[in-house]
Amino acid sequence: MVSPRRYVFTSPRRCKPNGLHAGEPYLIARIISLLPPLPSSSPSTSAPAPRAQVNYYFRPRDISNRYIADFRLIVATMHADIVPLAYVRGKCEVKHKEEIPDLESWKREKDCFYWHQVGEASSEGEEGADGFLCRATALRPLPSPLL
Repeated sequence: MVSPRRYVFTSPRRCKPNGLHAGEPYLIARIISLLPPLPSSSPSTSAPAPRAQVNYYFRPRDISNRYIADFRLIVATMHADIVPLAYVRGKCEVKHKEEIPDLESWKREKDCFYWHQVGEASSEGEEGADGFLCRATALRPLPSPLL
């Protein structure tokens, strides 16, 4: 069961919700809210699907050309989207690095990720090949539910 404030894997938007995504990894997202289905514009289409508003976490390679060997490390973003619930592929856990007492044990757990930076991908030519990154501590004071 998915609910707000839950972390999930989602299919990329450019892929079909049936899971066929040509080798691309699932995206990691936090569900912000559950939304009702959009009304169908045609009576011949199937029943409208419920949707979720999500906030994405990116892998460092998604926003930077730098190689990072730790595949459990992700970057928090302000990028939000509305996706059909059919795009949700499974649950995962995400925590800020400072909330994890034993990081090495956490990284050995299945479907567990951590973050310590906030960033956004920049289009080529804006700020070079790397996206914008800043440490989460530079953003304080933020309400604790957002971290």
